[in-house]
Amino acid sequence: MRLLSAIVALSVACSSLGKANNWDKPCFHGECAYDTIGTEETGYGSIKIYGSPKSITDITPASGWVVLDCDPNLLAQDIRLVCRSDDDEGCNHIYEHDPVHRIVRLPESCGKGPFARIASMQVASDQSIPAHAEQKILRRDGVVPQVHLLSVDSNFEAVPADIEPVSFVLVGGNFPGLELDPDVLGSLHQRDADNIFKSIAHAVSKAANAVKNVAVKVGTAVKDVAEKINNININKTFTPPALNVQKHFDLLDVHQHCGSTDAELKVSVDGNAHAEVSVGAILIGHIIPPKIEKAGAFAQLSAELGARLMIKAMLNGDFDTGKKQIVSVGIPGFSIPPIFKLGPWFEIDGQIKGKIDLNIDIDVGANYGVQFWFPPSAGPSSSKEVKPKDTPFKLSAAADISAKGTIEGHIIPSVKLGFEVLGGKAKADVYLDIDAYAKVNLDAQASASVHHRSVEGELNEQLYAPPYGRAAREVVVRSVDRAQAATFNGCVDVSIWLSLGGGAEGNIFGLWSADKAITFFKKEFHLLKKCWGSGKAKRDMSTSLTRSSKRAIDGILCPKTQSAPVSVEDANVKANE
Repeated sequence: MRLLSAIVALSVACSSLGKANNWDKPCFHGECAYDTIGTEETGYGSIKIYGSPKSITDITPASGWVVLDCDPNLLAQDIRLVCRSDDDEGCNHIYEHDPVHRIVRLPESCGKGPFARIASMQVASDQSIPAHAEQKILRRDGVVPQVHLLSVDSNFEAVPADIEPVSFVLVGGNFPGLELDPDVLGSLHQRDADNIFKSIAHAVSKAANAVKNVAVKVGTAVKDVAEKINNININKTFTPPALNVQKHFDLLDVHQHCGSTDAELKVSVDGNAHAEVSVGAILIGHIIPPKIEKAGAFAQLSAELGARLMIKAMLNGDFDTGKKQIVSVGIPGFSIPPIFKLGPWFEIDGQIKGKIDLNIDIDVGANYGVQFWFPPSAGPSSSKEVKPKDTPFKLSAAADISAKGTIEGHIIPSVKLGFEVLGGKAKADVYLDIDAYAKVNLDAQASASVHHRSVEGELNEQLYAPPYGRAAREVVVRSVDRAQAATFNGCVDVSIWLSLGGGAEGNIFGLWSADKAITFFKKEFHLLKKCWGSGKAKRDMSTSLTRSSKRAIDGILCPKTQSAPVSVEDANVKANE
């Protein structure tokens, strides 16, 4: 479908550029634009509506109207207004065609959003004029002007099919530099929606990349759409408000009476995060009739994440904590009611699963730099940076049993974008998550030279879940009790996985289907493979673990050995940059 497409550019190079919404010019010619005021609630962005002059009108002062009563916090309301002058032709525009069902531009301080549907218009029963409006009204004949009552709402679905369409293009986010260029808005061309959408997507992508740069020129962004636009200059430095999180959280805490002792399985996390998140969206569609032609969203995440996962276990069996929320923090979004609302938040989840009979500490840390678009066809998606951090490695295991075990530890930061489109007629959540997890396989053989009391047993598993890693690693061993370490015979194999994925939950007029998940990047890093005592490494030590979002601890049993774990390794795994 071909749309009357506004040519869009980003304009933040100099302060001399004006805003897209011109309050001195009435919306009488089938087009109208609006910029947000750039607060934490509204974000930064613009919307341009366009269509037949029969379908779009205006009650701002530029059109000749003086608003007497209007609530700035309501979408649906009755507005009293009066024509400023007895010879003001602007007031007649609203009556040139039946005003009912037309889209009307509202004054800045009137209504929760810039545009609304006219539900009805009539002479007001209350003909009083407040003092604040008297000086704005010019009447040469001295006749008291007639007060009108305009009822507006956001019920766009109520517009009948015979009303000519009103389309829109919208772009915005929680950082500046996403306003539509007013110098370009006057140039309208018949362009395919895909072309303009890709041009906007490319430009917004460049803007997001320039958040921390001095300047970026992306002249090719709209070259295929309008040759007269030579470049888009982004000459602002903007750092999103930082999110700082520190929290201790118990993923699992299970106690079971085993003979004369109280055995425990406890999984805890001490987490901290410093994150900067930039988010935004672009849409092309129709207000009349309500429909979205194209939609895209992006999230750029720069974060330092540190976590220490601690497992203290003297119970045997399989377990899975399920995916548990550690922290959730709201992020400033972008809103142009009732057309569009973007409410983002940052979340960290954790999950531990595997087989247990061990004491262990886990430290997970990484730096992230990711630019993400959904759907992928809307713009570029890439994992910018994945930098591992130095992390401690502690391994303690009972030395008097033979066993194999596999455990995974997950730390999952995510950015989620909640969408509400066209007055809530469609809703969806778009998400980006980075699953950093380590899979540790242990093969232990019972030792004949244990310095601790031993009891016959059948199961011993050991786990360590460290951070992102690379193939080349240096393990620096700190003070370890070698007399004890020698009593443990076995091998450990630690592999690190990074999985970057995203998708949508919900439905935006059929564009984003429910539960549409995509994996953008997945890679394994081998961190450590080491044996102690008489242990011999095997080619494949892995055991398959099925990941579940649900808690599963029904198979937990008392241990088959009461011997205390001995220290096997206390090292620092160095991240080679």
